[in-house]
Order: sequence, then C-alpha cells, then structure tokens
Amino acid sequence: MRIRDIDFPEPLLASQRRRDLVIFAGAGVSIPPPSNYPDFKELAAKVGNGVLTRQDGEPIDRFLGRLYDKGVKVHNLVATILTDPLSRPNPLHSDLLKLFPSAATVRLVTTNFDRHFTKTALDLFEGNGICEFYEAPALPLGDSFNGIIYLHGSVDKTPERLVLTDRDFGRAISLCLGSYSANGLNWWRFSPRRIRRFPFAERIELPKKLILGLVASP
Repeated sequence: MRIRDIDFPEPLLASQRRRDLVIFAGAGVSIPPPSNYPDFKELAAKVGNGVLTRQDGEPIDRFLGRLYDKGVKVHNLVATILTDPLSRPNPLHSDLLKLFPSAATVRLVTTNFDRHFTKTALDLFEGNGICEFYEAPALPLGDSFNGIIYLHGSVDKTPERLVLTDRDFGRAISLCLGSYSANGLNWWRFSPRRIRRFPFAERIELPKKLILGLVASP
C-alpha cells in the first residue's frame, strides 16, 4: 500500500493490524521540509564549525568527542540547532504515527533528538488516549512498551543527557544491550531519504528474531 511517498509492504501492514509493529526512525525523517534538520554528519559539521577537521573515515561520535575535549559545548550546541523555532514536523512524522490506531498502541523508537514526533503525537492523538514518551537514560523494557522512545535522548531534557560523543555512546550501549529485546515484536527498516528515488522497505534477519525498523539512509 502506498501512502504519500511511502510504499508500505503488506507484511508491515499485517504487523500493524496484529498490533505487534514497532517502527525505528532515524534522522532522515526530520530532514525534509518544513523540518529541515541536518543528518548526523551535517549536524557534527555545524557543531565543529572549523574548530577541528573530521578525519577521513573518523566516526562522527569520535569527532564530536574530540570537539568536546577541546572545550566545545557539543551538547548545548546540538540542543540549540535542533530547537529551531522555524522547524516544524513534516508529513513523514504524521504518516508513520498514523500506522497506529491510537496513542496507546504507538510503538516507535527513534535516534532523533528533536521533538517533532512528540508534537505530532500530541496533535494527532488528541482525545484518543495518552502517548507515553521515554528519553534516555530512563528507558522501558524492550519487550513490553508502548509509546515513543528517544533512544539517544531528547532536546526536551537537559542537553548533557544527549548521546552524542564516543564517551556518551560508551555509557549508553550497555544500557541499550541490557534493556532491549525484539521478542514478540515486528520491526521495519526503511530509508526515508531515498523516497523520491527508489522507496523500499526491507526485512533484516537476526539470530532467533525478526527485526524490522525505520532508519535514515547513509
């Protein structure tokens, strides 16, 4: 089934009807207008602003870590960039949340820091239940949650809680590995940045589990 620019495969829709669907959404969702937010690479470049040069092949989190060690207020700058008052949710945010019939059935995990999913959910499900919101490090159990999880933190909280640098990821990864399981859930992987060229959704097999999600393309 095609909704706007997204071609949703039938297995995904079947999972939605069974209410065992979980969507994993990356930075690509907040790139199109009127959101106009950068992807992680572009975000790092804005934060660096010429203070340091990212080395060829250097992981972005390590680059941000080097900036932090240089005294750059990485977390505060990211929070400022991703709270631009001119940025607004785009149709992708609402189309994805519309896959869930009510606030109580939403299961969405995002690595985004901006609050566009929060705003969209509050507007979309007004009067139709309460959508829960979770921000790292206060995360629910992975096999029994409903709501929207900000896996790397959210600009709604203090900037220092955002997971950005290699040091941040080192602290967060043990929490994620210990807390998240895909048992009983179906995830979809999708590339919103390729929508106009060749929309696709793919299933990815992991040992003993079927993990499906929604991510930004590299």
